[in-house]
Amino acid sequence: MPKAGSDNYVPSDEEVLNAYRKIKKEETKMIFKLLAFSEIRIVEASALVSNFEDSNLLNDK
Repeated sequence: MPKAGSDNYVPSDEEVLNAYRKIKKEETKMIFKLLAFSEIRIVEASALVSNFEDSNLLNDK
């Protein structure tokens, strides 16, 4: 039995593409992709973006 308040709805590929096409801001598109491809929750994505620091990136070039 699913937990109370759980959401088992899975949108179709077409619904996801239509939602993506409506996004205007590039930053919002990046968040959308992060959520769609990583399967993390919104609260986790928010924490990731809020705590992101360029200085922690590695450059192998």
